[in-house]
Amino acid sequence: MPLVTVTKKTTLTQAYQLTAPSDMVAALSYLQPKGYSGNISMSAAGVWELWFQGSNQPGSHHGGIGNIVILENDAIASIVTPAQYSAVY
Repeated sequence: MPLVTVTKKTTLTQAYQLTAPSDMVAALSYLQPKGYSGNISMSAAGVWELWFQGSNQPGSHHGGIGNIVILENDAIASIVTPAQYSAVY
């Protein structure tokens, strides 16, 4: 099979830091019309977690307070840690 040259489209990348549970609600509210579903939970120790998955990509994503939701081209969402964020962006 021969290789085919492809060119990556310009990517608009936006970031949204989760600083409080209300940010998690806002993130889910923003992502839901884009085909994502998810939930927010709190452990007995008081640790909040956001989880979501999209109908347009395989797998799911989860993170907590301090993590960053990354949205590419207003369509593909993921969650990264602050260390991952500073290494890439």
